[in-house]
Amino acid sequence: MYSDIPLLKVSHLGYKTKQGEKLIDDISFNLGKGENLVIIGPNGSGKSTLLKMIAGILTPTSGQVFYDKTPLHQLSLKQRASKIAFISQSEQPDSRLLVKEYVRLGCIPHESNLSQQEITDQVDRAMCLLGVSHLLNKTMLHLSGGERQKVYIARSLCQKPDILLLDEPTNHLDPKAKGEVLSNITSLGISTITVLHELSLAAQMCDKLLLLDQATAKAFGAPDKILTQQQVTQVFGVGFHRFEHPQESRELVCLDIPLKKKPLVMELQ
Repeated sequence: MYSDIPLLKVSHLGYKTKQGEKLIDDISFNLGKGENLVIIGPNGSGKSTLLKMIAGILTPTSGQVFYDKTPLHQLSLKQRASKIAFISQSEQPDSRLLVKEYVRLGCIPHESNLSQQEITDQVDRAMCLLGVSHLLNKTMLHLSGGERQKVYIARSLCQKPDILLLDEPTNHLDPKAKGEVLSNITSLGISTITVLHELSLAAQMCDKLLLLDQATAKAFGAPDKILTQQQVTQVFGVGFHRFEHPQESRELVCLDIPLKKKPLVMELQ
């Protein structure tokens, strides 16, 4: 059972550029403890901007974010780092770092209260949970895309966050690696907010779905209520279908994206 008291409350959040362009317009929602939320929407709909405001990286031009009833802007950087972990789509750690050194960076918000042995144990537990213990002496340079994402999550777990924010964690991953990374995220037992492009994966991994379109919240709720044929077609401009799984008692979702094959005619000058 999830608590009735939200861990995170987003209230009438908005963000405008200095030129007056609205990147986020009046978005509100709640997230409970242990819930997995996925944010979807077309390119340019404001997904990453919204996530950065929730993380405290961008300051809203209107509205507020509340963490456990406290306005986010009232929390110190150390308090935020100990409660909210953020993995951007442009993470660029020093390629010379060993994996165990990189994961240890997540302990920084708590290291004044931990012994060296406790820090080592914390790093070991996080790496074991993500299945990357065998990589501890590899450098970050020599990791595959899927390994790198798992290591990012292991580092974030060392922050002991209540909320983990991830911006397109499956970018550039093969299908198997995508499944492994998203399975790890949903198995953590903490609240997560993930920006995703893959609607079929979003439908499987979340408790709640937030659909953005043109900087506004088009819909918010359970994934089976949000991902309807009408709504997907209206927002994304493609067909959407659900099928019974041939071997399991669950549904599969499919996007219908027709390809128009036309001969290209190029005039040579």
